[in-house]
Amino acid sequence: MNFKENKVAVAWSGGKDSCLACYRAINEGYNVSSLLIMMSDASISNFHLIDSKLLDDQSKSIGIPIIKKITSPNNYEKKFKEALIELKDNGFQGLVTGDVFDVAMHEPGWLDRICNEVGLTTIKPLWHLDTKKILTQFINN
Repeated sequence: MNFKENKVAVAWSGGKDSCLACYRAINEGYNVSSLLIMMSDASISNFHLIDSKLLDDQSKSIGIPIIKKITSPNNYEKKFKEALIELKDNGFQGLVTGDVFDVAMHEPGWLDRICNEVGLTTIKPLWHLDTKKILTQFINN
């Protein structure tokens, strides 16, 4: 798959890892066309503890539109999968993530499984990198 011709989204948290993953994906030639964040309500991302306005400001400053989806811990997987299906239906081919390791709240391989189920490729530019090196690269770039 030639990602320079196909859209990918970034699973966005507003933090350093998703920001660096986005930066690296763009530098590797991916067509990053959207940021996707799952939120517990419209005003704050309780999952990431970041105000919605800051997320909007981040989106504007890097020139990539943000998609905010409301969910809760009880229906997170269902709503996340629905969001990925919507991306796929709108021509997206992959999802970039800033995950360095499997996320503790999900079983190992959870993100890969969900992406595979909806037909998206998982792109993990930071996967298993040394966390000190990630922080250094984030600061330097």
